[in-house]
Amino acid sequence: MPMSALAERRADVLAALCKEVQGGALPGGKDQEDPTTRQYAVLSLGCLCIGAALSSEEISLLLSALEAAMGDYATDRRGDVGSWVREAAMEVIVAILEAQRMQDAHPALPDAACTTKLVSLLLQQAVEKIDRLRDRAYGLLCSLLCGRQLGLAYAKRRVLHGEAYDALGLVSAVEDKGAGPARKAWPPAQVELLSGCLQPSEPVKSEIAGAGKPEADRTAVFDALTPLLSAEEYRSSLLLGLVVSVGGITEHTAKEAKRALLRHLASETAQQQVCQELLRIFDTAGFKDAAGEAWEWGSVAGRLAPLLNTTGILLSQDCIPLDFARDIFDRTARAVRNSRDIGRLRASVAVFIGLMKWPGSLRREALALLLQFLGFSFPTVRQATAQALYIRLLEEEGDLDLSDVPQAGYAPSKPDNKDVKTAIVKAEAVSEAQELVSTTPWATDDEAMLGAALTEVYAKLQMELPTSGRSILVPKKPQEERPREVALTAEGLGVRVGSEGCDRWVFL
Repeated sequence: MPMSALAERRADVLAALCKEVQGGALPGGKDQEDPTTRQYAVLSLGCLCIGAALSSEEISLLLSALEAAMGDYATDRRGDVGSWVREAAMEVIVAILEAQRMQDAHPALPDAACTTKLVSLLLQQAVEKIDRLRDRAYGLLCSLLCGRQLGLAYAKRRVLHGEAYDALGLVSAVEDKGAGPARKAWPPAQVELLSGCLQPSEPVKSEIAGAGKPEADRTAVFDALTPLLSAEEYRSSLLLGLVVSVGGITEHTAKEAKRALLRHLASETAQQQVCQELLRIFDTAGFKDAAGEAWEWGSVAGRLAPLLNTTGILLSQDCIPLDFARDIFDRTARAVRNSRDIGRLRASVAVFIGLMKWPGSLRREALALLLQFLGFSFPTVRQATAQALYIRLLEEEGDLDLSDVPQAGYAPSKPDNKDVKTAIVKAEAVSEAQELVSTTPWATDDEAMLGAALTEVYAKLQMELPTSGRSILVPKKPQEERPREVALTAEGLGVRVGSEGCDRWVFL
């Protein structure tokens, strides 16, 4: 349909498209809608808005819709179908950003902060786990900042006619265009650092030209973009994407992302910055403590396991300073409270094992939670905990100090405080506990045998038996009788009390 035909109803069309992109058309939200419809809606937004003079309200609506599209992680039997929407949104975003170079940009973003936000959304996709999106995001960023833009017409041909990617424009995008004259909303923050990270090296350019493959195919994008973690404007988005790759299940991607992240964390300053951002991610995650309920940040469900996996890796590599240990423990304990998600529980084991490296109350509390996991109802959780705890006890040389030594940054306990634990577990007892952990068949359903072995482990390590939580050692609470029904019968007024299946009538 010609744009001139939509001129009078542009506001209505824009609102309808934004509503569709944001998944607000059906009560069930995005998971009940067709992702292809949202993909087409994003492309239609680009066709409607590129080159048009939009009002401030329309700009705000457009940016909200694009941000929602970049956070579309809807899944169905076909997998991450939201990636189709994110891919189209990336192309529309780059077309909008390219327009900001012009003196009279249409649409005109209000300021450079909006440009920076859109670039950060592209950076997040450039370091996430899906190869196709990583390739495309990296190529679009290179085209935007270092070369030519392929245009929205190419995106339409790709979506509507299945046109395949070429080398993503990287071969022709090797000459830096520079920031150019300053515009109202251009350039984005840290543009020189950004362009420098995106500029391929000479060997890489030669390899791209010879093989016709994008640099991101070899996961070199992680090495290229991790230096941007030093830029505050992009740190949050980059770390969100890296968490998914580092803590994900794709082995090669996780290995390369981990290597790049650890290389960046060689300095104490970088460690402080990343740990602060990790805590912020925990704090803004939107925990839901009800059993079995999904955990999410933004529109992305189920990312807590990768976040905990990444945290465990950083702890094992000594990349988390002691100052952050208590905060990491508190947030991890909160994340697994009442959870029945096996992936989340197993990921938290590595975090608690890593936190045991520091003596004091933190080590004792981490060990207490690990022992609770050793008595968990899920056999896979018990087995994973036993394996990790065995390795940790094997690494312990000599006595195990479980005293409540005050942590750095926290007020010390008074010497006469009776609650302060002074347990020093002898090396012989640690060895016996280690033997119990390694020889007990934790996958068995025999609760009596598990309970006996676990009680002995508690005794060897001088730990108090749990009185609450989900360990098999926690005493079962008797079900309280409660009124279930009041009725007037032939025998008089009666109340049915008791638990389900064991109820009885009591007549007044």
